[in-house]
Amino acid sequence: MKNVICFLLVMIIIFNFIACKKDTTGGQLQITEISANHGSYGSTMTITVNNFSAGKDTIKINGMPCNVTGIQGSEITIDIPKASGSGYITITDGTTILKGPPFKYIYTCNVTTLAGSLDSGSVDGTGLGASFLHLDGVAVSSTGILYTTEFTGDNQYIDTYSASSRIRQINAAGVVTTFSGSGHYGFQDGPASVAGFGDLATIAIDAVGNLYVTDYYYNRIRKITTTGDVSTIAGNGNAGFVDGPADSASFDGPTGVTLDAIGNVYVADNGNVCIRRISPDGMVTTLTDKGFISLTNASQNHVIFESPWALCFDLQGNLLVGDKGNIWKTSLSGTKDFFYSTDDGPHPDGFSYNNGIGRITGLVVDSHGNVYASDLDYSVIYQISIYGTNIFAGIPGQYPGQFLPFSDGPLLTATFINPSQLALDIDDNLYIADGYRMRKIAIQ
Repeated sequence: MKNVICFLLVMIIIFNFIACKKDTTGGQLQITEISANHGSYGSTMTITVNNFSAGKDTIKINGMPCNVTGIQGSEITIDIPKASGSGYITITDGTTILKGPPFKYIYTCNVTTLAGSLDSGSVDGTGLGASFLHLDGVAVSSTGILYTTEFTGDNQYIDTYSASSRIRQINAAGVVTTFSGSGHYGFQDGPASVAGFGDLATIAIDAVGNLYVTDYYYNRIRKITTTGDVSTIAGNGNAGFVDGPADSASFDGPTGVTLDAIGNVYVADNGNVCIRRISPDGMVTTLTDKGFISLTNASQNHVIFESPWALCFDLQGNLLVGDKGNIWKTSLSGTKDFFYSTDDGPHPDGFSYNNGIGRITGLVVDSHGNVYASDLDYSVIYQISIYGTNIFAGIPGQYPGQFLPFSDGPLLTATFINPSQLALDIDDNLYIADGYRMRKIAIQ
């Protein structure tokens, strides 16, 4: 009995010692100071934290764990993780997450050209030795292979019936090959070597590597298998607005395309000014009213899509729609609202287009929830984070051939020709289909 009492007394003493020690700095885990509210990959910062335990507490920036390099009392020194992006500093003890102040990540990456010459053409090759007629769409596979839609665009010097509208493939080394399409303008399903396309717009890829493209001219949604075989999954070829079975449904100038996790295909039906959905069983329905979007705020119900183009899903499962002057957020239950709008006022970087942004033709969301958007009118790439919307790359309103020479290099001095669709690989590196070239930003 005496031994039991002694054991209990010892445990009480130890418990009180630990509790008192924890209380000497205030009891609860608490961030009291940070040495900087911004930084780049490779830099360090000091965070003053009460009651930090190196054995169990983890510091993160925008959800990415930071390497702790030193502890001096309550001052914790950490390395800024690569490509964390802007977000909140948090500390977790395994169960409780303490949310601290926001941190602005400073990107130090460059814009480079992965493939494509400055001149229009359609030649397979490597890097700058390859050429494209005009790139619009881009998608990247889980293995890092890029697929892009090529079409004649407005190039008056190209014979559209002898070299046009193909799916090109680009590997990590910049080697360009033709994946599908005969190169002859026209509608033709079938094997890769004989398939024909009209004006191709954007491209998406599913979990097993099948491609989906919008054929703007022929008002069809096409599917390309991993071997390059082409079929039509929806659209009867006639410009119109008809829901129902895929082979009798009609579209009018489809542009953007994306997929959800269960195989539904979403299409920005540009001519009908709405978003359409193609189910795995081949039924076409309309997600948003034709030419009209019903907002949660009834006073804004007069607002319509103007030119819906880019589509992607955010991390919460909402469908983002890139439009002219707006980016919309649409839940699949039918609730729609502004995500970023011209109504938000003058652009924070000091220029305006209807007090905001131009035509958004590319949208992607990285693994941290940051949104990247390509603006075809201003030839820039935006990033939308907790700090709002800012220019991520490019010089607003200036593009090669107008005011500036074509330029790779640092983000805010590089120039773009016609930045259209965007894609991200598994490491969040960004790819831009840009006129006659495929551009890349290795995020860090």
